[in-house]
Amino acid sequence: MDKPFKTIDEQLNILKSRGICFDNDQEAKKYLLINNYYNVVNCYGRFLKDYSSPLDCYLNGANFLEIVSIHQFDSQFKSSFLKSILCIENMFKSVLSYEFSKAYKSEINPYQIQTNYKQDNLNKVVKLQADLGKIISKYSNLPNDNSIKHYLKKHKNLPLWVLSDYMTFGQATTMYSLVSNNIRNCIAQDLGTIASTNQYQGNSQVIRLSPKNIDVIFGNFKDMRNLLAHDNMIFDEKFRTGFPYFKEIHNRFNIPADTAKQSVYDAFIMMRMFLTERQFAIVYNTALGAAKRLNNKLKVANTSAILLSIGFPSNFCSEERIKQPE
Repeated sequence: MDKPFKTIDEQLNILKSRGICFDNDQEAKKYLLINNYYNVVNCYGRFLKDYSSPLDCYLNGANFLEIVSIHQFDSQFKSSFLKSILCIENMFKSVLSYEFSKAYKSEINPYQIQTNYKQDNLNKVVKLQADLGKIISKYSNLPNDNSIKHYLKKHKNLPLWVLSDYMTFGQATTMYSLVSNNIRNCIAQDLGTIASTNQYQGNSQVIRLSPKNIDVIFGNFKDMRNLLAHDNMIFDEKFRTGFPYFKEIHNRFNIPADTAKQSVYDAFIMMRMFLTERQFAIVYNTALGAAKRLNNKLKVANTSAILLSIGFPSNFCSEERIKQPE
């Protein structure tokens, strides 16, 4: 076997043989048992590696506590981002439900009618409708009360604005891709209005979004949400499609139009469009606080390298907190 099983004691000895120092062996063993050696060492220990050494060694003075600090930074960072992405997901599903239901307000359960979608990708339409049907079947047959069961029992129908609470972000973005161009345009206009009114006080710039913008932005947000929800590694993560450029947003963060815009930081910047000023101040200050705490704990690892791996400016730690509106 190339990678045979190693006990916690063996894992500790391997790290020691490669130059990692430990202040408390027992605490380190507990941490490795709880958090998984592969995740902790491979994901976070890499920032203390001596890449000039052919023996897979660590930099002189590297301490296990620095690996723990990087792990804690990652957890704090992702937890804050996930809360913000969930706010954006709920907002998107609400706007989608509103515009779709408005377009078919005289129909009962219009999301179940195949002709209410584009006809050029019926396979995706059929799958979406099947997925929605599974959600309805699951929750209508549960023993406990829920809004799906309540609406079907009391009103004999299930509005999309109720069903959407149970849809995944992926199902919502798929539905957006399949609805009529008129509905897609209405949703893009609504989201552009939200993005415009979410900007800093005194800023009256209007942000215009196209349906293609929405496909890219919220497709990336969906991927980001899944990444965060499954606690996957975000270092060096790149989205498949770069975010579009909006001078109203990107100029404030000194981001030129000709960059790729595929990093976690680029998602962070795009979140500014769909979070209120207060919501963005919270996630910004949380990320900044986590970065500053990390910087204070590191002696061997480089905070700038860690920030750059998620696309953040190397000098992010020197930024000032955003004043949080009341």
